[in-house]
Amino acid sequence: MTKVIPLSIVIINKFDYRGNVPPEVIQTALINFINNISDGNLEISDLVNEAYKAGADSVNLSNLTITVKDQNYLGNYIKTTLTSSTSSYKLKGRLKSYFADIHSTYGVTKIE
Repeated sequence: MTKVIPLSIVIINKFDYRGNVPPEVIQTALINFINNISDGNLEISDLVNEAYKAGADSVNLSNLTITVKDQNYLGNYIKTTLTSSTSSYKLKGRLKSYFADIHSTYGVTKIE
């Protein structure tokens, strides 16, 4: 018998920023932040602050879109879409099983 530990996968679909740093720098900062969330709360303002700390000059909140895929104990995923009007979201993953990687942050885009 195998026990499934529910996982929350955070996918950044659209996160446009301006600044003098390449997208990979912002992606790395957001990945590190998401993977180290300790209280289970994903705050949009925290993601924006992380981007600023990594070198973004501004973040376009008007089209910011994030999808969270919360896995249940049966292994099925329930998707929730977050936008700039969503100030926070309680991740459902247990045992700090929150996940983002370079593939799930494909929506980080530097705009001119």
